[in-house]
Amino acid sequence: MAAGLLNANGVWIYGEGDPSSPVSTLLNLGQNATSNAIGSAKTRLSSLESRATVLETKVNTTIGTIIQSQGTATQAGTASNDITYASALLTVPAGTWMIQAHANVINTMVADTAVVAVWNNTTGSEVPNSSGPATTTSTNAMTGLSSRLTVVTVATSTVFAVRCKRNGGSAITVTASNCAGTPAAGIEAVRLR
Repeated sequence: MAAGLLNANGVWIYGEGDPSSPVSTLLNLGQNATSNAIGSAKTRLSSLESRATVLETKVNTTIGTIIQSQGTATQAGTASNDITYASALLTVPAGTWMIQAHANVINTMVADTAVVAVWNNTTGSEVPNSSGPATTTSTNAMTGLSSRLTVVTVATSTVFAVRCKRNGGSAITVTASNCAGTPAAGIEAVRLR
């Protein structure tokens, strides 16, 4: 080779026409090793970038996934009984989820307090620490209530529901608002893991 040049890895390979031509072969021994190391590093980097792209795609399709269920049907409760709203059941796959429930409620007997919580329909139990604030409701006046944002981890597919609780001997009803298309109750979940 008459003159030196940069190879594909950006390393200078000396040629016979370079000012240090008498020792070009000796100098290229180090340059070839450097070039090989850079080529190997580029290959590993390309592989890591490909894996990162695959991982990013998986994360983007799972983390942050939002699922929801809403119902517009009215569901009346009976005196002294809490109700689980049957028209908005939400099935979540295994994973960690942040869940919140909401409902429009009416106490039909007396003014009383009401609370909305998240109900694990699969186990038949209330999700711990999911009860929203107790709110005093007027007789036959609609009140919108929400549960607390609650993080749950489930090992298998699990069904959640809106649980409406009342105090004392009152009766609670879940009903749609007067605004067209507004759900009576619903439950939403965002995947965290």
